[in-house]
Amino acid sequence: MRNMTFRFFLICTLCLTLFTVGCAKKTVPDTGMLDECNAKLQSSQAELAALRKKQQSTEEKMLTYRTLLKRRQALDKELREKLKNMIDAGQLRIAYRRGLLLLELPQEVLFDSGQAKVKADGQAIVKELSAVLGAIEDRRLLVAGHTDSDPIKERKSTFPSNWELSSARAQSVVNMMLANNISATNVGVAGFGENDPTASNDTAEGKALNRRIEIILIPDLEDLMALQALEDAEDAEAAE
Repeated sequence: MRNMTFRFFLICTLCLTLFTVGCAKKTVPDTGMLDECNAKLQSSQAELAALRKKQQSTEEKMLTYRTLLKRRQALDKELREKLKNMIDAGQLRIAYRRGLLLLELPQEVLFDSGQAKVKADGQAIVKELSAVLGAIEDRRLLVAGHTDSDPIKERKSTFPSNWELSSARAQSVVNMMLANNISATNVGVAGFGENDPTASNDTAEGKALNRRIEIILIPDLEDLMALQALEDAEDAEAAE
């Protein structure tokens, strides 16, 4: 009887020991799998942080774009309202080139062929235009002269080339603008001759479009610099 009791006790003890060891083995963590999970988690967190940073940069760029767009739209609307009579009369056209807002004045309303002196009717136009542009505070102006591709000798002009003619015309317009309270610190002069056409010089209609004075409204450079800084930062991050 004692032997049977001892054997039973021994068997129970052995079973309990084996059960305890088995349970202990089951609760021991798999460190390799845990390390792999931690590595994936850290990688995901890093990717999430990078995405959030990129999203913030994109939102800042979009905010700057929207600000610039709203300003341009507001200015466009203001100019069209104030210059409606000139636009309707064909004396002025509002256009966009290379992302810049500009005013186009046909040569015929300002100058005789081959000449750089503003005509009497053209002087009234420049005076009225100067009153409107002088009220715009956050824009600098670039007055640019353009011609068609006809040789200067066909214009019966005293200027040696279309380039000089276009530059002189732009300067004449600027001189009148300065005389009508446009600040000299806010305006510049350029002449392109026939080198920057907006239409084909193969037709009379195209040539007429190319003979023009452009007044380019240059936006606040600080806004453009802020936008460029955001783009540069993105490029630098992408290169890393």
